[in-house]
Amino acid sequence: MTWTLTVDDATITLTDTEAARVQEQLDHRDRDGFHLELTGDDGTELRVDSESSVTLTHDG
Repeated sequence: MTWTLTVDDATITLTDTEAARVQEQLDHRDRDGFHLELTGDDGTELRVDSESSVTLTHDG
């Protein structure tokens, strides 16, 4: 199974394990100074902060 993570206008695909790790971190997005950087297999870079529009969806 795969997951799609969309941050603002960029999208990457995640495995179940990667999605679980990302979701754990996103659960703390409301903290001051939150910042997360991810790179997809195709080289797409995503930068997430507390102001980012984020959607994590299951492609199953």
